[in-house]
Amino acid sequence: MKYMKFLTILLSLLILTACNSLELNTFDNIVQKKPEVKENTQNKNKDAITIWATENIFEGAIEEYRSTFPNKEVKVVIQDMDNLVNIYQESIISGATPDIFMIPNNHLGQFSGIDGLENLKEPPYFEESYFSQYPDGLLRSAVDISGEKMYAMPLLSFPYVTFYREDILEEYGYPTEPKALSHYLSNKENFMRLASRLKENNHYILESEQSILIMLNRSQNYFDSDLQYLGEQGSFKKTIDASILIQENELSPHLNIWDNQGKEALKNDELVMFYMASYGVDLLQSWVPEQSGKWKIAELPFGLTGVEKDSGSSLAISSTSEHKLLAWEFIKIASRQMFSMYSEPREVEFFGGQEVNAIYKDILERGQKGQPLPLDRKAKFLWDVELSEFNYGKEITPESIEQLEKSIFETIRIDQRAIQNMLDNNPSMNESDQ
Repeated sequence: MKYMKFLTILLSLLILTACNSLELNTFDNIVQKKPEVKENTQNKNKDAITIWATENIFEGAIEEYRSTFPNKEVKVVIQDMDNLVNIYQESIISGATPDIFMIPNNHLGQFSGIDGLENLKEPPYFEESYFSQYPDGLLRSAVDISGEKMYAMPLLSFPYVTFYREDILEEYGYPTEPKALSHYLSNKENFMRLASRLKENNHYILESEQSILIMLNRSQNYFDSDLQYLGEQGSFKKTIDASILIQENELSPHLNIWDNQGKEALKNDELVMFYMASYGVDLLQSWVPEQSGKWKIAELPFGLTGVEKDSGSSLAISSTSEHKLLAWEFIKIASRQMFSMYSEPREVEFFGGQEVNAIYKDILERGQKGQPLPLDRKAKFLWDVELSEFNYGKEITPESIEQLEKSIFETIRIDQRAIQNMLDNNPSMNESDQ
């Protein structure tokens, strides 16, 4: 499958991505509403499966599906991104669902721990030969908090990576081999040393102090399986601390790589490092074709393992579907086609012949720390508000981050308690942790 086709699909998805309202049923209310046992009116055609999606990216999958099942049809119904979670959850509660839900990965947590979606870890879906083709970390992204239910199959996944000018780092005596560089930058102090040294010659290793916080929010989970907020520990906290230090030490060029000024900074060797999902490999070649052979990619700094949530998506089967096995056959075709972009080695001439898929697959194998949870939506809303204020001039300080975290803890408190009560009162869930 051609990579520019994936890029076109991705850019369409990015345009459609939008924030949902914070107003949402609490987790306690959602899990207590069981799907009604009533006739599914969404798909009366026994020869067709229906998919609810944010964008129709299934042309290739539909073609292959029809060649395998000549008398079967596929209907794709586009849903409103702004109200997607509510539309999906209300359909699950009423039982009037499609056969397949396409779920943007930044909303996966809203479907963890609720009834209404099939468990792909159980028969008739689970096939060792099929699942073994996918990285473990990627598959874990749609496993619910119990650890027992896989409620969706990954469709689109874009690992987050560091893009860097190999020639300039070599000139200043810094590591240039991808693994060596990511190891060096896993240390926050090393990151700051590199930023300070390169700034002396008008080179910058990030667009802005806000950009690494945006990277953090687009590529990381907010909570772990113990319902603990990850922002207070490990790589997540190191990234936040680095953004504060970048601002304090005036090491930011205050750029945006998506506008003309940002692209000009790439061309004049001002911006020599940035962080983006894997689709950046194609974009960078179109932005600065004259710099072919000078760039490389590596894993993220601070020990982060990131996969972009905003552009990724997964597919889930409704428990009220009358075509579950056909839906599963379609999902297998679609996910296999999309993952094929990483299946074979890909040496990119622009990046000096670097084999980029090896790095992507390593990231997907390890996966992100933590997991999607129903708590995510409120945490993301508060982070989005704060990031907007940072972009409009509010300083990133220990105090502003502390206040943000306090707001997150206060906002999720009721849902956090409801989820913990569910775990405490469900022996099968507790057994999965033992």
